[in-house]
Amino acid sequence: MHRQSVEDECSEPYPSLSECGAEIGRCISGKGEAIIFQIGGADVGYTLFQREPEGIFLRHFFVCREHRRKGIGRTAMLWLIAKAWQTPARIRLAVHVENAAGHAFWRAIGFSDWLIDMKLERT
Repeated sequence: MHRQSVEDECSEPYPSLSECGAEIGRCISGKGEAIIFQIGGADVGYTLFQREPEGIFLRHFFVCREHRRKGIGRTAMLWLIAKAWQTPARIRLAVHVENAAGHAFWRAIGFSDWLIDMKLERT
């Protein structure tokens, strides 16, 4: 699932499966937490996040491609806010600039633009 998430985020070059596993390990070691979303015992998505003094930093939020556009992501996010996180003061996340579907999803949930993270790549 994480590999598919990386591909969807337009993050190239795509990492190997072992690199994906290492990334998840880094996310959940220490302060990180993971929750897997299931329907009928089948994994349909996941989230990786960290609790911070000012709220939640959502590192990854993913729904498998074949389960998208069915309300699963919205339902999962609303459950996280109400039950797992108990409505923290702030939830922050990053969305790749080219991920138009991601921007639309988060805005539909109620998120708004807050920060633009920029980079310069030197060759």
